[in-house]
Amino acid sequence: MKKLLFIFFVIISYNYSPAQKLKDIYLQLSNYDGIPREDKEMMISNFLTGKEVADKEVGDRNIYLYDYQPKNGYLSYGGSYEGFSSVVYWNLSNGGQLVANYSQSCGPVCDVRLEFFIRNKKSLIRQKLFNVLPTITIRDFIDIDKMISDGINVEDIIQSFYSYDLDFILPQKGKNLIVESQYNELGLPAEYEKYSLTWRIELIWNDGTFLKPKKNEL
Repeated sequence: MKKLLFIFFVIISYNYSPAQKLKDIYLQLSNYDGIPREDKEMMISNFLTGKEVADKEVGDRNIYLYDYQPKNGYLSYGGSYEGFSSVVYWNLSNGGQLVANYSQSCGPVCDVRLEFFIRNKKSLIRQKLFNVLPTITIRDFIDIDKMISDGINVEDIIQSFYSYDLDFILPQKGKNLIVESQYNELGLPAEYEKYSLTWRIELIWNDGTFLKPKKNEL
């Protein structure tokens, strides 16, 4: 009897494929992103059958999948607007998943939204960003202390930096998360470019949270 139960659970675990897991997560997010589950079912079906873009578009917003990678736990979608959305999940050591739901709309500066969820026993629990991401400030991207020591009034620089959303790139392969400063790329005055430390930081996966690299790894 115990052997039969063991075989049963092995079969169940095997059948719950990465493709099914990614699909289930994407459907569950309908409670948060407002896209009906039936629309998402159609988006996945259209992508897998290789339909042309004109035939892929679904729902009132004419959205469709750009990319669908079950083995990597990643998908992205968009439509006839400037921007896109993406979803990725990471497997946790406790058997659950960390799920990221990301969207951006641009013109040319991007408005960004990033949400994290813990998924255990197929239920999603929204997480506070500070419970997942490290504290990221202007000092990670611009040498403010050097500017101050050079006699520069940094008040406007600081205010401008925080008026731009940080942008994020969810991993299609691997586990690390990229965070980018739109301000360094688009808004930093040319005369202050020498104070730019970096415009992109790779955050290191840490089983449900992310860590900033050491200073000498930037």
